[in-house]
Amino acid sequence: GIVVQDIGIALLSDMLSNIITADKETHAHIAVVTSFARQFADDYAGFSPRKNKTLFTKYGIEPPQAKLIPQEKQALFHTLLFDYFMSVKQYLIQQHKGMHK
Repeated sequence: GIVVQDIGIALLSDMLSNIITADKETHAHIAVVTSFARQFADDYAGFSPRKNKTLFTKYGIEPPQAKLIPQEKQALFHTLLFDYFMSVKQYLIQQHKGMHK
């Protein structure tokens, strides 16, 4: 690739956290954040689809651990994404209430 993997991952992590932090009020970049979350949430935040968790539990298989970024950084992204989507939820609730007035 053009950028070394470690530098690329750090760069992408920084950009994503800056976008999420700056976008908690307007949610102008929700398409970027949701697209990233759909594709890379398991690697960056430790999220995995509920269906996968169910299958791992059903068959007694240990889910694979993403080794792309350290666990501490995954925990930070987990919290960052969770907080962002909670702010989106509150924003949508307010918009919905505003439409019914």
